[in-house]
Formats: sequence, C-alpha cells, structure tokens
Amino acid sequence: MNVTGTTSELQDIAAEVMAGHCPGIERGHRKPDRLTAGARYADTLHRSVRQLHEDLPGEIAAREADLEALELRALELRASMVKTQGNLDRLTATVALSEKEAKRLQIYAVRLQKKEEELAALELALDAERQRVEAATKAVDETSAQLRVEARCRWRSRETGTAASSQSW
Repeated sequence: MNVTGTTSELQDIAAEVMAGHCPGIERGHRKPDRLTAGARYADTLHRSVRQLHEDLPGEIAAREADLEALELRALELRASMVKTQGNLDRLTATVALSEKEAKRLQIYAVRLQKKEEELAALELALDAERQRVEAATKAVDETSAQLRVEARCRWRSRETGTAASSQSW
C-alpha cells in the first residue's frame, strides 16, 4: 500500500474516533473526489484556519462586488430593452412606414433580440455568481462552526485533564 492510502486510512480511523468524542468533527472529502466533482486544483490545496480567516472574507467581498456589478448591468440592460421595445412598438404602430423607418424597425428588432440574448446570458452568470457567494459564505460558516467545536473539545479535554490531575491521591 502506498503512503497516500495509508494516510487516508489513518484519517478515516481518526475521524471515527473523534466522532465519538466531538460529534461536530467530520471527515473531509478526499482530494481526488473533490477534483472529480469539479473543484479547481488550487481549491484542493491545504489552507490553514488562519489563512481561511484571512482569505475568505476578501474572497466573499470580491464575489459580492462582482455580483453587484452583474446586477447593475442587468438593470441597465433591462432599461435599454424597455426603450428599444418602445421604439419598436412606436414604429410598428405606424401604418405606412417609409423606407427609412422600415430599416430602423429592422434595426430595433435586431437590437432587441441581441439584448434579450445578452440578458439571458447575464442572468445565467448572475445565478452562478450567487451560488459562488453562497458557497464561500457557507465555507466561512463551516470554518467558524468547526473552530467552535474544536475549542469546546479542547476546553473539555483541559477540564477533564485538570479534574484527573486534582483527583490523583
């Protein structure tokens, strides 16, 4: 058996043992499983808790800024679509169109079609960005919860260790 397999088995055993003492501690997902699920390689590298606490708030803020920019672009695009639709409606209401107006009508129809396509793509990007922000927020919450569990376990072990040493006769 290779070192990776041994390490993985050791982590499985440690997770089973710790589950009995600190129920909040769980075995993480294996690196190959995370890569197979679509994680970027950089996301599978180990970061310390300190690094996570330093990095994640900035990452979340950046994603939220991207999300706001996308939402603003979608708002602008919707306003532009309303204007283009108004122009299109005004020209189609005219019974006798001149050659120039007929050409403008076609241009407005093409513009509106392009804006609808852009808006559809933008809404997909917005959904994806919302999911990324949600995932980053969840990671921060999970890290904080993990730290609280670890602190409780350390406190319990100190308390138990102190109680055991005071009972020695």
